[in-house]
Amino acid sequence: MKLLLAVLLSVPFTIINFNAYLKGNAPSAVHVLSTGLFLLVWLAWAFYTSQQDRKPSLFIRFSSVYGLISIIGVFLMYFVEAWIIAVPVGIIILGPVYGLRHFMPTLPYEAFGYACVLIVYAASLIGAFIGELSSKRSAKA
Repeated sequence: MKLLLAVLLSVPFTIINFNAYLKGNAPSAVHVLSTGLFLLVWLAWAFYTSQQDRKPSLFIRFSSVYGLISIIGVFLMYFVEAWIIAVPVGIIILGPVYGLRHFMPTLPYEAFGYACVLIVYAASLIGAFIGELSSKRSAKA
């Protein structure tokens, strides 16, 4: 269920960023704002989900597995160069955060892909930790 939601969260932002991402153009202000909104939505999802989960750190486990699969996917995308891998990785993982390219214009594409995965993972961890702390404080009150 969380994987499906992650894909559904990613696709609209990929659509916004797709033209610049596909052509390798520099992201515009719209792409940067879209990426910022995606990261905020992702962080809010992590916050809300970690508050609602009955088991602590369930979202963190999901994020870790999702991040690991993303890193492997980015690696395979750049080094195997197979369309069967590149299309889903591009759409689901890298497309929504293409606006970050504005802040890392000289970073090689391979390193940029890994940086994007780590930034989304960081948003997951931050949101999940804040959500868990918030739920623990609510339980004590």
